[in-house]
Amino acid sequence: MSTIRCHGCGREEDAHLIDVQDDGTGNFTVMKCVACYGPNWCPVGSDSFRLSVCPDLAPLYEAFRRREADAGRGLRDSPVAVKLAV
Repeated sequence: MSTIRCHGCGREEDAHLIDVQDDGTGNFTVMKCVACYGPNWCPVGSDSFRLSVCPDLAPLYEAFRRREADAGRGLRDSPVAVKLAV
């Protein structure tokens, strides 16, 4: 398991649950957790939620899962995305 520190709040979270944002120069180097990223945060895959090391973020992961299900999108795991995220 590999963790990354969120650039927003400083939480250490599993790498699969950290999303990156543009730093303003076109480089995606700002790493943020679900609490700090905003509404466009997206994990590597639905199986990633079980990797969380931050129990306090569980309600946010559940809310994300419900929004995706309500929108009929669901979340599919991608072996390629998982490989790239590690």
